[in-house]
Amino acid sequence: SAGGALVDNFEYELAHTPCATTLTQTFTCFARDVRATFPQFQWLADLGVESYCGVPFRTKGGAVSGLLVVMDTKPLENSDDLQTLLGVFAPRIAAEFERRRAEQEHAQALTNLHNVIETIPDIVFALNTQGNLVKWNRRLGDVTGYSHEELLNKPALAFVPPEEQPRTAAAIQLAFTEGYAELNGQLLTKDLRTIPYHWTGALLKNSHGEPIGIT
Repeated sequence: SAGGALVDNFEYELAHTPCATTLTQTFTCFARDVRATFPQFQWLADLGVESYCGVPFRTKGGAVSGLLVVMDTKPLENSDDLQTLLGVFAPRIAAEFERRRAEQEHAQALTNLHNVIETIPDIVFALNTQGNLVKWNRRLGDVTGYSHEELLNKPALAFVPPEEQPRTAAAIQLAFTEGYAELNGQLLTKDLRTIPYHWTGALLKNSHGEPIGIT
């Protein structure tokens, strides 16, 4: 922010700048003549900066992840008040940075998982607690011949011959009650072909540990 308005992002080398000093201090303040202290940093002169104050903000592990900086075109008064203000805001900014980083890592992890599931040759799918299909990889449609619309909420027992449905239902129930189950059987396609398969099921839980389905 500059002059009461948001400005475009910019980059600069840290060497020979007050920011390089701030990275190693709990609070840095040049109340006047900051340009004379850092004559090689032309950017200060271009902006007409006279005073500079900054504090680092840190990750939960204590590593510096950024700086909160205030500059002015006139000498600074009441640096103690400014230090207090920056000290209040820096932890909040650090927490927001951490939240965004965690969100980005989570999104990347989901993307990586999706890519793996879509490229393996195996059928992968998830059932809700009613035993209906809610998520699956492309391979399921390729093998069974069903479209995406036909697969959504399709009962798991619709993929096995009638004579195998009781045994399959028991294995699904076992996955819910014991957390894991395996079964050898036949996969029934849309055109009523059967394909031998080995099925492995594991319980899915939400963040509170409650069962939400199986995969």
